[in-house]
Amino acid sequence: MVEVKDVDLLLALFRLCDNQIDGRKRLQKMVCVLKYRDNVPFSFSFKPYFYGPYSEELANLVEIMKGAGLLEEETSSIAPGIVQYRYHLLKKGEQTFQRSSFQVRRNLLNSIRNEVAHLSNLSTSELVSLAKQQTMS
Repeated sequence: MVEVKDVDLLLALFRLCDNQIDGRKRLQKMVCVLKYRDNVPFSFSFKPYFYGPYSEELANLVEIMKGAGLLEEETSSIAPGIVQYRYHLLKKGEQTFQRSSFQVRRNLLNSIRNEVAHLSNLSTSELVSLAKQQTMS
């Protein structure tokens, strides 16, 4: 079940990532680490998956947010048969974030800002390893 706070938290995450996250895997692992290591109150559950922890609920919410015009998904081919996904926060997503009554903007944003910056600088493989460590402990 999608919770309003999850939408607000994802919008906040995109804001902290300069309105863009490159890759489905990267998005999944960032949310996983923020939930389990940094206690960000996402409601998603994660299960082991081939590329590390995966949340079907998170994937579904991204689809809902795309359909609502909050996010845009851009695809590009990086090799034969391999597609790279890039997510952008759209103007409507920015406006929704600005109107959010959830306290994420002040309290939580300040507490996770540095952690998100650190996670953004990790390679995807490093992020996968970190996410696996968080769900195994």
